[in-house]
Amino acid sequence: MIVSQVVPFPWDASVKVVADYQAAEKALDPDLKPDFVSLEGYLSGRLVAAVLELAGPDPTRAEMLRLINDIGRFDISGDIMTFGPKAQDAPAKVFLTVIQPDGTFKAVEKL
Repeated sequence: MIVSQVVPFPWDASVKVVADYQAAEKALDPDLKPDFVSLEGYLSGRLVAAVLELAGPDPTRAEMLRLINDIGRFDISGDIMTFGPKAQDAPAKVFLTVIQPDGTFKAVEKL
């Protein structure tokens, strides 16, 4: 079965944001295993941290949403995340993954 992902392969440490994610995960708990869901959570957390830095000392939900939509592009360890109108200019990357019979994942390199 082939599925699509909107985050890089969580085991590919050659991608800087994935290497950063793996290091953060190991620092939290060396027994944690990388997966797509926790990588998505890590990227979301990094986005929130970046927006909080811009929002100032008294951030509000409305201000954070405004910043995300107005700025639209955030560089998270070399991975560009786009939101709002800017997302139309730079469509999201899609990563294809094969789910193996044993439940493991394999990146699709070429169709």
